Amino acid sequence: MEAVYLAPSRPGIEDHLRHLESLETDLRLRFVDSEQAISAVAAQCGDTPVIVVGGNYYHLAELAEHLPALRLVQTFTAGTRSEEHTSELQ
Repeated sequence: MEAVYLAPSRPGIEDHLRHLESLETDLRLRFVDSEQAISAVAAQCGDTPVIVVGGNYYHLAELAEHLPALRLVQTFTAGTRSEEHTSELQ
C-alpha cells in the first residue's frame, strides 16, 4: 500500500520515512511537504487513499475537500494538545 506522509520538511526526513516503512511489511510512504500551499499539497497527494500526518497540520478538512479518493487520515498527535494552541482551548 502507498500512503502520503504529510509533514514539514526537515533534515533526515527520508531516513524517518524508511524507518516508518520498516515497521509495516506492505507500506510505501511518499513525502509531501506540509508547509506548501493547500493547492500544491493536494496536487502532490493526488489520488492517495491514505495520509499519515507528522506534526500539526491545521488544514486537513480543507485539504480533504480536494482529495475525493481519500479514505483515511492517521495522525501521531491524535488526542494530544499542542503547546501552541493550549491557550486557545482555555
